[in-house]
Amino acid sequence: MSMIPEGDEFCITSAKEKKGNNQEEERRDGDDDDDVVVRAVGFSSSMKHWASWTKGEDLEVRDEEDDKSRSPPLELLFSGWNQFGQLGDGSCQSRAPDDFQPVPLFSRMNIRVRKVACGLFHSVALCEGGSAYGFGQNPQIGAPKDVKYSTIPRLIEGGDLNDEDEIEFISCGSRHTLVATKRKVFSFGSNAKRQCGFLRDDDTTDDNTENDDDEEEEKDNVYLPRLTLSIVRGSSSRIHRVRCERWSSFVLLSS
Repeated sequence: MSMIPEGDEFCITSAKEKKGNNQEEERRDGDDDDDVVVRAVGFSSSMKHWASWTKGEDLEVRDEEDDKSRSPPLELLFSGWNQFGQLGDGSCQSRAPDDFQPVPLFSRMNIRVRKVACGLFHSVALCEGGSAYGFGQNPQIGAPKDVKYSTIPRLIEGGDLNDEDEIEFISCGSRHTLVATKRKVFSFGSNAKRQCGFLRDDDTTDDNTENDDDEEEEKDNVYLPRLTLSIVRGSSSRIHRVRCERWSSFVLLSS
């Protein structure tokens, strides 16, 4: 799979697998039938699932109430592994890398997606109006402790995140997530490596041992959005960007 920039868009090209002795994916120039192209304005991926969001002018969505078709400004598409519902289609059935399909809930409700981030087994979508939705494995989708996973997008809310907090930034690590407003950063998911930014009472500065105990790892999980960083009122600083790596997190400030 490759991304070819075209102005402010991307052409995501995935070649079909060639049968025979050579099992590697191979792109054959000049044969359009061998390429699957998705024209996207954004792209994100984990190790095993992929997301893109397109302009969607040619993607009709049926309005069940008035039986009229409408075209959303952006259409979010996913492909790849789906064992925890990280494709957001209401199932746990995986799809081929070139089988990009829309998220039914977003299409049906005409929810406009601004950005998407993919973790190892979860996805988070930032939508217009400052709301964010998570789907896939919990706790990295910010749901309560009794939720193991969600196959459909669920609104990220509760915890320290208030109704008036308008989310501007999202990022996903392997098993944790950051969401941020212009002045606050919230984290949730696995904190086994302290990637959510919280220490435990029994932590020591020289403790570099690996923790393979499931019960101990469960204690480190953060299940609802928890305030990690807050810029004091009156400060000229603003959050400029957040970024999650596999087991770490970064926040960039500007003034």
